[in-house]
Amino acid sequence: MVPKTLRQEHTEHTRRALVDAATRLFAERGYADTSIDEVAGAARVTRGALYHHFASKQEIFTAVCDAVDGAVVARVREAAAGGGTGEQRVRRVLDAYFEASREPAYRAIVLTEAHVTVAREDGQRYTPAMFAAVNGLVLDLAEAGEISVEDPEMLGRLLCATLHEVASAIGGGARPSTSPATVEYAKKIICDMLFGGR
Repeated sequence: MVPKTLRQEHTEHTRRALVDAATRLFAERGYADTSIDEVAGAARVTRGALYHHFASKQEIFTAVCDAVDGAVVARVREAAAGGGTGEQRVRRVLDAYFEASREPAYRAIVLTEAHVTVAREDGQRYTPAMFAAVNGLVLDLAEAGEISVEDPEMLGRLLCATLHEVASAIGGGARPSTSPATVEYAKKIICDMLFGGR
């Protein structure tokens, strides 16, 4: 493996500093109330350096959203990859996702700001990466004979929409601590939808 040059390391460090600074600011203030100059200042770089990496505030937000969402998608994929029955795998995914959905940066950026700031062609509130992870699990379960489904893509979309709505309702906002019983009820509904209430 060829070692990175000092310039490459500096470039990566600057980009990472910009994404980290923008993540903090977007999570605390929101996209509309955060300026390019504030992001540059928080990252301790010049405005010119910022524009060397990102053409616009929208482009920075997209990178932030991808990073924050990507970390949660990785946790979902890891939970889905373990052994056990289909229902056990799904419950692990739900636990991982709902735990992550309580994190302030994910709530503010992915659950709240992204559907307003990032125009998606399909108009969905959930991210394409999350859909790919959830739909992959649906396909695995169908191929293993754990669930019966005529349209895996539609089921994947229904699951993503359900996950997003439940995550938006738990933790934070006007309802800072939805009871564990409510979250368990949501998980039961999702498992019943997939496994027929077995």
